Amino acid sequence: MANVNIRVDDTLKSEAEKIFAALGLSLSTATNVYYRQVVRHGGIPFELRVDNEPNKMEHLVKIAKEKGKISSANKAFDKHPPEGSWRKDEEGNIVLEEI
Repeated sequence: MANVNIRVDDTLKSEAEKIFAALGLSLSTATNVYYRQVVRHGGIPFELRVDNEPNKMEHLVKIAKEKGKISSANKAFDKHPPEGSWRKDEEGNIVLEEI
């Protein structure tokens, strides 16, 4: 078994350890779970982003659709279209497509 030494903010470590304890995991076990997921996924097991703006816009569109206010979401989309694959249908509604 190898030993790993890392520097982590005290508050972050404490908060993470509370969550791990609630899950019945030690810090060591949780770290091993993370490493296994990295190997299984062939990389970081979650998406890393610099800019979350596209996600915010998709969330706003979802809320607008749920409330029946898609026209205001269309105006927001026109000013700040998200990255990714999207289009407007024949009625001018926004359609998000899987990438």
